[in-house]
Amino acid sequence: MTSVKNPNLLLKVASQLPHVNFVMAGGGDLLEEVSVDAPANVRVIGWTDAAIFWSAVDIAISTSNNEGMPIALIEAQLAGLPVIATDVGSISEVIREDVTGLVTNKTAEAVVTAINQLILNSNLIRNFGVKGREQASQNFNLKKMIRTHEDLYRNL
Repeated sequence: MTSVKNPNLLLKVASQLPHVNFVMAGGGDLLEEVSVDAPANVRVIGWTDAAIFWSAVDIAISTSNNEGMPIALIEAQLAGLPVIATDVGSISEVIREDVTGLVTNKTAEAVVTAINQLILNSNLIRNFGVKGREQASQNFNLKKMIRTHEDLYRNL
């Protein structure tokens, strides 16, 4: 939980959705501040095993101001979760809009709208999760990553 990850945006979103429970995982220089500022419907758990975390939530949400390759969102998709993320960095390389998740601008209103769109449609949650797992399995598997690196080195 650092400024680039923009955890305060998620806190703002959570305050507008008091009927939805949120869980925030990770560490960083803002962990204590986020823990103190979190509304009652947010549980801040710090660092945890990713596999356990993703198995305990229904939707992955990223409110980052910037992202390189969003590994956590790839992990979430491999766990069969739909993803909501702000449109920054390489997000659009990992999330296929309206296929594996929703990509929003960096406003609380946009993220709230995306969350409502998913929680009001269990079929959409399921379909995004299935498609996300398929896409992540095909595009971000270990064999493909090794082959891509080998090809890169060969071409040098």
